Amino acid sequence: MKILLLNVPWVEGEGLYGVKAGARWPSRRSRKKHMEYYPYPFHLAYATAVLKKRGFEARLRDAIVEGMSRQALLDWAAAERPDVVVIETATPAVKRDLEFARRLKESTTSASTPGKGKDLKIVICGPHATALPEEILAEQAVDFVLMGEFDYSLAELCEALQGDGDPYSVRGVAFRRDGTVHRNELHELIQALDELPYPERDDVPILDYTVPFCKEFPNVCMLTSRGCPYSCIYCVEPKLLFGKKSYRTRSAKSVVDEMEHILGRYEPREIFFDDSSSTIDERRMRAICQEIRARSLDVKWSCMGDVRASTETLKAMVEAGCEGIFFGVESGSAEILKNIRKGITLDEVRRFTEVARRLGLYTHASYMFGLPGETAETIRATIDFAFSLPTTTAQFSIATPLPGTEFFELARREGWLRTEDWSQYEGAGTPVIQYPECSADMLVAAMEEVRKRRVKRMLCQPTVLIKYAVKTVRMAGIGGLIRSAQAKLGYLVRD
Repeated sequence: MKILLLNVPWVEGEGLYGVKAGARWPSRRSRKKHMEYYPYPFHLAYATAVLKKRGFEARLRDAIVEGMSRQALLDWAAAERPDVVVIETATPAVKRDLEFARRLKESTTSASTPGKGKDLKIVICGPHATALPEEILAEQAVDFVLMGEFDYSLAELCEALQGDGDPYSVRGVAFRRDGTVHRNELHELIQALDELPYPERDDVPILDYTVPFCKEFPNVCMLTSRGCPYSCIYCVEPKLLFGKKSYRTRSAKSVVDEMEHILGRYEPREIFFDDSSSTIDERRMRAICQEIRARSLDVKWSCMGDVRASTETLKAMVEAGCEGIFFGVESGSAEILKNIRKGITLDEVRRFTEVARRLGLYTHASYMFGLPGETAETIRATIDFAFSLPTTTAQFSIATPLPGTEFFELARREGWLRTEDWSQYEGAGTPVIQYPECSADMLVAAMEEVRKRRVKRMLCQPTVLIKYAVKTVRMAGIGGLIRSAQAKLGYLVRD
């Protein structure tokens, strides 16, 4: 049985592309305005590795990072004559992904190739599919939907399709029968993460993936845990990816074994821990740091973390080669932090950023405009708070209530949604939400203001500016640096 796992392009145009698989917030991006960002598709990559471990002929193809057109991917996939095709979708991309699935099935059953692909099974996965399997299965070309954590669900589905098992009894699968959509119970979550194979990296151009936060390029991502014990209302993880709050970790040995594997095989300049937060279990993080030092591993690394991390843990991280930490703040309003159940205080954020600065850590904070309770005053509080902190860099987006999250359910109930056209549900600059005291135009204006202030702040930080320039040249050459400089300086002269 041949199985293809695909990250399908959904945005095509002059200088434009879209990210989805591997991205927490699927979005459209402009090569002129942004440093290129290609997230590594962890869920597809782990599922591919599990399939290969079980003896299947599986291939991961990320057409977005490869810069392939939709047509080129369609032609390639049809020529491969697969038995199963798996497509990870996302809310703003779902319409185009379903169109791709339909065209692929049609191309494999065309009159010019009689019989070819007549048994092709198309499987759709991802948070949007988990939230709305009925919508996905309304497309007749789709045979199955994978819901939640699907590493083992996909493997068991393929085993059933290949053998004598019943594919319609596999846990974590939704399907259509007699005009009705049926949802099986979710697969139990994987507890023994150390037993998973490393995610598939050899099928894809692994050194072309980029994390803009990282100081060095090329960088390679890995996971040291899955899930999160917190319950922020906007997050897709608790309800969609894992079906509930669930935080599971890998052992320090397993983590550092993979770090050594990555360094030896791919030779990146930096490794990034792309967990929801690598610092939740501080004892485990210190054990990872101790393991790195015990092996005398010469590695630069950075991570997603949170502001609860203690000074002791941050010191241990620095001593083990950590260069930076990416963390979410979301708002400069204490009331909004309560509304979204962020579980942190602004004083904790101030303490954390100051300690990180003293230790020499590169820090990157993320914020969102448009969370419940937003007003002109809270927007101003967030901007003022963000630029008062000694973080190295920061990022801002427009809050987008993705289907299946508590945020979406609240927004729909309260009448805050401006549209349910899924193609607009990306946080790069298209507000889909507004409040009585906060219009969509106010959110767009806030984004424009912070873009200008970020550029001005970078120009006042020579070391950051130099590091940015060096990384941009490594990624895109001198021409890329010139284009980036022109775009960013353009913000300063725009009315």
